[in-house]
Order: sequence, then structure tokens, then C-alpha cells
Amino acid sequence: MEFCSKFAYDYGFSGSDSEDIEEENKITNLKKVRKADTNIISVAFDKLTATSQMFAGEPKKCKNCEAIMTKTSRDNLSADKNIWICEFCFEQNSVKLTNLDEVPNEDDVTFLIEPAPEKPTESKLSNEENTSGDDKYLIYCVDISGSMNTSINRNYYSFRSQAMSRLGAVKIACIENLRTLKTDQPQKRVGFVTFSDEVKYYGDATNSSKPITMCNHNDRYSAGSILSTSNNRANKSFMGNIFSKFKPSQNKPSQNENVQEINNVHANIMDNKEEMLEFSKNQDGDIKPIKKSHSDLERKITNLRTEGSTALGPALTFCIGFLSRLPGSQVILCTDGCANVGMGSVESGQASEQFYEDLAIYAKNKGIVVNVITMESTDCRLALLGKVADLTNGTVNIVNPLNLSEEFKSILQNRLVATDVKAKLIVNNKYLYIRDDDLEIAEAKAYETDDPNAKKELEKLKKSIVEKNIGNANVETEITFEFGVKRLDEDVKKKSTKLDKLPFQLQISYTMPNGAKALRVYTKIQKFTQDRKQAENEIISKELIWANYAQKMSNHISNSSASTAQYRGQQLSSLMSKDEHVPELLKENLKMIKNFSFQTNSSSLNDVQTRDVLKAKKANRKMFL
Repeated sequence: MEFCSKFAYDYGFSGSDSEDIEEENKITNLKKVRKADTNIISVAFDKLTATSQMFAGEPKKCKNCEAIMTKTSRDNLSADKNIWICEFCFEQNSVKLTNLDEVPNEDDVTFLIEPAPEKPTESKLSNEENTSGDDKYLIYCVDISGSMNTSINRNYYSFRSQAMSRLGAVKIACIENLRTLKTDQPQKRVGFVTFSDEVKYYGDATNSSKPITMCNHNDRYSAGSILSTSNNRANKSFMGNIFSKFKPSQNKPSQNENVQEINNVHANIMDNKEEMLEFSKNQDGDIKPIKKSHSDLERKITNLRTEGSTALGPALTFCIGFLSRLPGSQVILCTDGCANVGMGSVESGQASEQFYEDLAIYAKNKGIVVNVITMESTDCRLALLGKVADLTNGTVNIVNPLNLSEEFKSILQNRLVATDVKAKLIVNNKYLYIRDDDLEIAEAKAYETDDPNAKKELEKLKKSIVEKNIGNANVETEITFEFGVKRLDEDVKKKSTKLDKLPFQLQISYTMPNGAKALRVYTKIQKFTQDRKQAENEIISKELIWANYAQKMSNHISNSSASTAQYRGQQLSSLMSKDEHVPELLKENLKMIKNFSFQTNSSSLNDVQTRDVLKAKKANRKMFL
């Protein structure tokens, strides 16, 4: 937890100042906006990998606000150490300590909530292999539909005689990536899935049998559906072998009970999310480490050919269901077109929006990261597909096919550090409040109408505790909080002196890559000043201001609240007029926000806009250095 400035700006208990908008800085019709300020806190999750004081005892919590006793609490203990007066809500808590050793003596402490579980039984790696590297799953999910045969600019490959197709570029990128993984992460377990009209799961490609194929009943009978209801591994092998032999036009031997089941049961697996998830979870999870499977995978990838349409939704559902057994695993989805077969088809309208939203929530809850890569000059409806990557904290990008290798490498370098991450900020409930999304939306409306009563009603939305559900966090994940000083009643004002310093507490609950659950608690004291210039002259990180505004504006666009995004943009525009060193990346972000109408919603964005908004949502300080 880091503050933007050495001093928080104390507004004298009157709330933030408003300022008139100069004509040259206008991007809205507002006459006034709340002044931008430096009361910003950053949380960078790469810090979770750094060690802190491990505390063996149970965390002692305030019974009212659930703040945890830490180093700053020691000054608020009674002489007999039986009562702790919470420094955040002033609640009197009975603690009955025998000595101070029962209270952490550091401002950064970790509590181990639950030890790491034993390795899952389907991970049939030796003990040596299990402890020598990252054995999480990675699935490449590759579009092999007909459009992937489109030729691309092959100047880079001018020494080749044949034209380079999109699929050809994907093959090269995958093979180069596999070779890197073999060297850098030899225990990584890599699987492979392709999709066209059908979805094919190859596993690690070391098995000589045919891939497991899922398809619509109009094309073939779905062996996958019957496999999903059976735990018999031998029967799975049999069904996989006979699967491709029977088509609706053929005469099926009615005496064969298994074939009859294929004909009658679950023929709609491509349209049934729950059944596809169940089917994928029933697949054998024994995928070999890449150091053992890379040759087979390379051979399989080299022989891929294009065909058919785009069953993207079923393929992604299969991958997420398969990976759900091991949190921290991820899928890299590479496509050049819209989903048009099975569940998630763009032709299904609002149903497709709900499908991807539900799938995103499922993946996030299971600790699965979804990365989405699309091709330049294509329309993939990223407004739909991007939701899954966004909510799971994966990458969304549109790339030149010839740059796919670099994109794959970048994804794998952004290492996952924790899953099931929640970040809770607690501030002093008498003097301070946290500016969350609900408050910002109401504030934008109040300033838009210039209604004094609406502005007074904002007081009811000022919270002293806010929790953000992060889900997956990687080494580049960084979030921000804003806080302000409350307006106080006249009687309270008379008794109050100017703010000098106050504690802030951040609680991060998370699951480590090894499955252990922990709670990390940061408690820091922030000094206050009533001199705005002092706060702004003592800025520790101006990049934090830029990252905060990029996150805030794009977050409101993602939530289809364009008016609030533009309100925040108006604040930024006024701030930028006083600073000549504003990053170009942020200027472009503001320009995009400015061109949206109040009616703009996230589903109406084109692919490039979606990519830029989702990228800005994940802005961190490093992006603006």
C-alpha cells in the first residue's frame, strides 16, 4: 500500500473544493466539477511475492469494523491490556492480552489462514517434478475456421516460397512458445484445443488415439455428451474411437447399445454450457510436462488445417471447465472471427452477452485466467469476448499475426501471483471516507443537475470500508483507491482540531499458487496538511495519478456509465491543463472518452475501443514511466 503524496490534503472538513471549467478544457456541459486531488492509494500485487512478518496467531479483529490489531493498535490498549479501542471506528473491544507479543509489531504482516493442500491426485508427476517448477495447466485454444486461411503480409517471411496464412502465423508462434516453455518452465503442463464447426481436444498430444471431438448433432453424433455421464475410462476410449464413424446419414446398428446412446442422449452439447463444463471436468487431467510432450505437440500443431465455421463459445467453455480443477491455470485463445456456432454465437443477441458474462464469473471463481488474442483487420466482437478476459484479469489484444510470438511470450511473463484475491480498505470513520464507484456515479449526476440537495445526499454514500473483489492477480496488477475528508456537523467541528495524521489499513485475502490461503495486512500512517500546494508539491508518484484516472474512466465505460467516465475525464482535463508532462497514452485515453456519447455502453464498442478500454482498466504506474 502506497500513498500518492507524503501528505493527504485536509479540506478543513468541508469536502473537496469545486472549480469552474475553463472553456478550452471542456469535454462536458458541466459548469463545475470536483477538483482532482492527490488523495490516492495504490496497491501493487507483485508485493505479495515479497516476504513479510508471518504471524502465528489468529488475527484479532474489531467486532464493529473488522479492522485487525497491528502495530498501530498497541497505543490504543488499556493499561491492563484487556481493552482495545479501535483506531478506525473507536469501538471498545475486549481482547484480554497476556503480553504485547500477541499483537504484531510490524505494519506489514501475513496471517496463514489455511495451509497448502496436498497435490491433486490427477497430477501424476513425481515428487521431484512437482517441486521443481510451475505445474499449472496452460491450454492453447486455436481457431482453425476457414477465415484463418487468409493470407497475410509475408515480407518478414520473404525467404519462404509459399504464402503465409493467419493459421500459419499461429503455428509458428505456438511452436516458438512451446520451445521457450520447455527451457524456462519445463514442468508447465500444456494442452491443445482447436475449434471450427467442431471442437477438438488433443490433450498433450502424446496419446496416439484420435482427439476427443465435440460437434452439433447435424454433423455428427456427440460422443462427448455420453462421455460426460460416464466415469469409465475404458468406455471413454471406446467411445472416442467410434465417435467419428457414425453420421446421421448412415445406418446405425441398433443392437449396439452404446451407439444407440450416442444417437439419443445429449446431442446438443455444443449448445449446453452446463453439460460442456461437466464433460470437460470429466476428462483425464494427466497432462505431461512440456519437457516430455513438446515434440508431440509440435507435430500436431504443424499438421493443422483450416475448415468450417467458428465454434468459439463451446471451445472456450470446454477449456475453462477442464482448467477449473487447478486454480492458477490459464488459456490463450487465438481467433480471427466472431463466434457463430453453438453457445455464445453472436447471432443469439442478448443471450450471448449473458453467456459470456456467466462464463467469465465461473472462470474467475475457479481462479482461471483467460487471455484473448485477435487479428488486425478483423471483427471478433471483443465487446462480448473481452468480458471473460477482463474479469479473469487476462490479456486482451489485437495483433499483427506476425507479432503473435511476442504476444504469447508477454502473456507468460506476466506471472500469476495469487487467486481469489480480495482487497479491503478501512479508514477512520469519523473523519474520512472512500470514493467508490457508487459515490462517483451519484456525484456525476449531482454535478450534472447542479442540485444542492443531490449533493447533500452524497454524504449518505460515503463509506469507511470498501472491498474490491480482484479474483486473479499477476505481477502487473495494480489497483487504486481514492479517499476524502468528511463534512462534520457544527458541534463536532468545534470539538475537532485540524487533522494531523491517521491510520489506513489494507487487508488482502488471497490463495497462493500452492493452494495455501493467507491474509496480508498493511497498516500505514498518513500525515495530513491543510495546504493544498504542500500535498501537490510532495507527490511521491505522479504516475499513480495517471494510472488512477485511466482505471477510473475506463471502469465506468466498462460498466456502461459514460456520463461518469466523462465527469472523471473533465476532472483530468482540468488537471492536465496545469501539467505539461501528461503521458500521450493518457491523452489518447481521454480523447476516446471525450468522443463517447452519454448513451454509449460497453456492448456497443468496436474491437479497438474495447481493447483500449480494457487495457486502461489495468493501467499501472509502469505504463506511464
